[in-house]
Amino acid sequence: MAQLSARAREDPAAVVDCLPELRQELATLDPRPREHAAEVVATIAHHYPEAARTAVDDIRPLLSDANPGVRAEAARALAEVATTFPDAVYPSVCDLLDRLTDDHYESRVNAAWALAELATEQPAGLRPAVEALCGVLTDDVAAVRAGGVWALAELAEEYPEPVRNAVPALRRLLDDDATLVRVHAARALAVLAETHPDAVEPARVDLEAFGNGEPEDLRKAVTFALAQLDEQTTEAKATSTAGATIDDPLPEEEWIFGGSDTETTATSSGLSAGGIPETVPDVPTPDLSYDDLKKQTTVENGDLSAVYRAAASTENGTVPVALKELRPSDGATLDSDLAHEAYTEARRWEGLDDHDHIVTLVDYGREPTVWFAMEYMDAGHLAEVADSLAFEHRLWSALVLTRAIRRAHRAGILHLNLKPENVLFRTVDDGWAVPKISDWGMEIQPHQDDHDVVPRYAAPEQLADDGRTDGVTDVYQLGRAFYQLFTGRPAFETTPECPADIVEAEPPAPSDIASVPAAVGDIIRTAMAPSQPDRYGAVVYLQEELETICADHGVPTT
Repeated sequence: MAQLSARAREDPAAVVDCLPELRQELATLDPRPREHAAEVVATIAHHYPEAARTAVDDIRPLLSDANPGVRAEAARALAEVATTFPDAVYPSVCDLLDRLTDDHYESRVNAAWALAELATEQPAGLRPAVEALCGVLTDDVAAVRAGGVWALAELAEEYPEPVRNAVPALRRLLDDDATLVRVHAARALAVLAETHPDAVEPARVDLEAFGNGEPEDLRKAVTFALAQLDEQTTEAKATSTAGATIDDPLPEEEWIFGGSDTETTATSSGLSAGGIPETVPDVPTPDLSYDDLKKQTTVENGDLSAVYRAAASTENGTVPVALKELRPSDGATLDSDLAHEAYTEARRWEGLDDHDHIVTLVDYGREPTVWFAMEYMDAGHLAEVADSLAFEHRLWSALVLTRAIRRAHRAGILHLNLKPENVLFRTVDDGWAVPKISDWGMEIQPHQDDHDVVPRYAAPEQLADDGRTDGVTDVYQLGRAFYQLFTGRPAFETTPECPADIVEAEPPAPSDIASVPAAVGDIIRTAMAPSQPDRYGAVVYLQEELETICADHGVPTT
């Protein structure tokens, strides 16, 4: 294999026909030969990306290989393919994001490069990864910083709102030792100056410090950034002297919570007794086999999966779990692609469930069918318990659920199916029932060309033929869930067959149908705006609004 690697460097055309055989051997070779094989694939990808495109599914698992050289070459191969065929590499985004914190610097370099290529062509798919990309701006390796700031500059073109928080870091990068880093930092600031001039204005002094002796690309980027700031400043002055008037804001209604109804709910409901729990109990995660699980009762029986309450036998006793099996009720054969997809999503879920408000995935396996043992949530789902929760409990629940989604987005993972049935509650000894989000990628449905099967709480873009999902799709679904959390009823009485135009309508204001403060209603309606650009630009902004509301009503936010 070492000889083949050397041959590939000298004459890549001579080895391109070896690619099918290499694809079969990538997973079975010993570490050192596997590294050489991955290097050959990366070299082929550089010269013949169309040929390497077919090997993406074989390359992707190598990103988590124990051999750092294999990880680096796998990331390089994907970066090469992404330059020409980004659609083929897009499903690998989460795996590439994981490599941004790799101990091996070449893996970080190549992953950042691949993500920058994807951000150029597929910015919507990288939108939830803004925070992860910001994290590499302080990397010790200049090429990693360059890839991260390049990706952010591309994302700022389409989604300036989530990138604007990176302005302080971008300012620091204007003084970076690497010219390419400085170029992309200036370019990102120029783009942000068009939409957020106030945020970028403090960087003017840094931009003006550049002289004529700088490289041409850098001078062009700096000149463009300053021109954008000057243009926005001129427009702002013109607007301020145009005699425009602003309506006096109406005083916000003072809502008083308490009285007989609220007090009764807060004190008599076991779910809202005791206040915010001091701790959320850990869930044991023993190694299980399917034979360790004893089904007790059926919770749900669908066409492609069934959920049971089960008891898991462990060395330390019996643990209650929710057992989900992918097994068609009619005895039909489960689509192998769906089973593989579910198993892959379980691996991602497993990386998130250290968060207090994400349901723990206890264990999972493939035999005798694909199965998942999950933390058993004993208090029901959001739609079942909303009416029995005190107002402060609802506020806290909305906040911590939003933080859970932010945790996922920082890892580059979207949920995209945040229906109330996937927001589960668990009782604890010392306080309010704890909400957690479940079913990360587990909503398995048959592949169909129409919209006969859709999540009931889908965002408009999920129902549109040309729609594209991103992080604000989760923001929308959080808004829909919070509407029901605070009002006790769905925003829309939809069915799975509803057309997209139904969810594009404006629901009644929450305060029109329940005792919901206007400020809370405004947050919900912004989150579930039909048009993606009209929603909060990232889940962190929804979180900040909820933290303010919680503080206003005496609900601790830490």
